[in-house]
Amino acid sequence: MPMIKEANVGIGLYGNEGMSASQNADFAVGEFRFIWRLLFAHGRTFYINDTLNAFYYFYKNILLTVPQFMFAFVCGFSGQSIFDDVYISFYNAFITTWPVAGKVLFDMDINPKTDDAQLVNQLPLLYFESQQGLNFFQANFFKCILHAISHACFIFFLPYFIMDSKAITRENGQTADQWTMSLTMFYSLFLVVTMNLLINLKQHTVYNLFALVVMSIAPLSLTVSLSNYKAESWMHNVIHTTHASPSFHAAWFITVGCCSLIDFLILVKSFLYKPAMPEFLRRLRKEGRSLDEPQVKEQWEELIEDRKRYMHELELIHETIVNKKREQKELAFLKQQREPPEAEPEPQ
Repeated sequence: MPMIKEANVGIGLYGNEGMSASQNADFAVGEFRFIWRLLFAHGRTFYINDTLNAFYYFYKNILLTVPQFMFAFVCGFSGQSIFDDVYISFYNAFITTWPVAGKVLFDMDINPKTDDAQLVNQLPLLYFESQQGLNFFQANFFKCILHAISHACFIFFLPYFIMDSKAITRENGQTADQWTMSLTMFYSLFLVVTMNLLINLKQHTVYNLFALVVMSIAPLSLTVSLSNYKAESWMHNVIHTTHASPSFHAAWFITVGCCSLIDFLILVKSFLYKPAMPEFLRRLRKEGRSLDEPQVKEQWEELIEDRKRYMHELELIHETIVNKKREQKELAFLKQQREPPEAEPEPQ
């Protein structure tokens, strides 16, 4: 019992000795053979998905805030938001929550139910990435931030220049205004976020596609309709005129196309030149080869060594930064000790 309580993740076993072990554990299984799947299949998968979930929340919130920051330079720092309050309130709480929840719950790079035994039996080897922490690392976090900022620039600048004051949105010749551009940016933002999830899906199943497509479009439609028919909203009666504008459709199509092309090229590059371990094993399975072959075994060991080398280089960079900060603090402390104390003013 004390071992289960002290462990980071306690696993109990149902047995004839009683229920105390299973009641005090984080997970309870009926037989020892279930521990293999709990650790290597579900444990590894949810570790990876939780990491992607954390990165995704930073990513989608940067896409929402950076256009507002850039709009401050356009509106003269007046404090005016580029997005309606309804959009900002519903974005995190309603629109983008269900798609990522579906991805975390249902997306698996290796599924023990559908994949063959040759691939499933390699799960203990694939646990290496989780042990070394290669997914949730500072370098990957900064890459996610830069990736999000680049997408946010596309989302702001492309609609801003396409939906300018010369873009005619109505039959009577009325041109685009701030809220027409706002709706274009928000549509582009939503589609870029959804396409990013679709491109990075590991398995396209019915549950994943339902969570990403249906459960994301329905909240968006409800939010846009609510703001359109709400008299107090800035977006009141904007949707109908904006949807009829060719400039609106050209703006979101070009924006989503540019951002999705970047995501697709990154995915292709990682698959061809630096594949992940599951992708490497899937390629072997399609080619009808196994890890027992000397050449394949050598490539597999090189892949593991490359991951270890990458992790070691990142640790050295982090250690160098920490040491430099420590040296700066020590130099500042020594400089403060060498300086003579300030003389007290003489009493008058």
